[in-house]
Amino acid sequence: MEIRFNNSKRGNLLSHIKTLFRNRSSNHPKTNNAEIVKIVDKLQQTYYGHDPIISTFSTSRLMSNIDLICRAYSISLTRPIDTSYILSKLSAASIGIQPEERREIFLSKNLNIRNEVSYWDNRGQSVFYFCSYGNTPYLLIRHEHGTSVMNATESVLESIQNSSIEELGFHLVRDSISIFVKDVLSYYKVEVDETFENPKWEDLTDEQQKWFNDEWEHLDSLNGELEVESPLFFGKDRPYTAYKHIRRLFMRTTNELFVVDPYVNDDLFTMFEIVPASVEIRLLASNYQKDSKVIAKRFRRERGNFDFRQSNKLHDRYLFCDKHCYLFGSSLNNFGALPTTIVPMHDRELGTSVRRYFDEMWRECDTIT
Repeated sequence: MEIRFNNSKRGNLLSHIKTLFRNRSSNHPKTNNAEIVKIVDKLQQTYYGHDPIISTFSTSRLMSNIDLICRAYSISLTRPIDTSYILSKLSAASIGIQPEERREIFLSKNLNIRNEVSYWDNRGQSVFYFCSYGNTPYLLIRHEHGTSVMNATESVLESIQNSSIEELGFHLVRDSISIFVKDVLSYYKVEVDETFENPKWEDLTDEQQKWFNDEWEHLDSLNGELEVESPLFFGKDRPYTAYKHIRRLFMRTTNELFVVDPYVNDDLFTMFEIVPASVEIRLLASNYQKDSKVIAKRFRRERGNFDFRQSNKLHDRYLFCDKHCYLFGSSLNNFGALPTTIVPMHDRELGTSVRRYFDEMWRECDTIT
């Protein structure tokens, strides 16, 4: 999931909230109404903007938090001496604001952010993705124009840290985040010290360069850039690369994963294990091979948020990841074992039509008990 955002002095907000809660816990005498009003105002600003963490909250959670903020603000105006009540509401509404919580949410939901960075008085510009894959964060930077990233490494990384990474609860150096760059004419991995100085570069191999480009294209496709993604072909010599691509599609789904596949076996449920628990999974198949139907029932009972049905009208294989639709050349069970393809549906109207068709088929099928 990608969120485009501008930094809105959230660092100051985090500092104010942390100080205020610390003062409250120690009955600090300097906690006054002016501070409370300031925090309420800053919380409102955060919810007004497009925050990469808060935007993942459910509607009910957002409404509840906003209600808490409004209650705190109202009491701060009518009963300013009731600081205990006010601060308790602000504390409850601050979930997702503190750095530690933001970091945990970012990793657990496999989020990614995309932003731009300008440097050397706008003489250079690059685009970057900060991502999480399997609880491992990493940074991809792609040069756009002007001064190369290598010539401005210190400035580029410090700017990215201050504008985007810090407010997510991470530090590029202290957290040993891998940094990969596609520069003017080269690909490399870079390391710096905690002051973002003394850079060390290591050239990427041909395979690593291909991974960079595949990953960048994949992130673009997940984040509303489907029109620039090309169909992918995986030869029989790339089964692991094909498998990783499916895993990424699964892991970055944030709301619903809908699999339409005529043939299903036990292997698919191992892949389902990496899907965040908050994501609803639906599986529609014709033939549940071996013990896969029994395993599906056990998987549903333990995981929840999962349902599977059966239809004898299936032929092609489709994967719906949130709003994106993909056509597959082979079943997901052993995807990549033989030459196969992934074809994204560029035409949104076509993708919507296909989705409606299988949603209707789904409603006509009984839940398997």
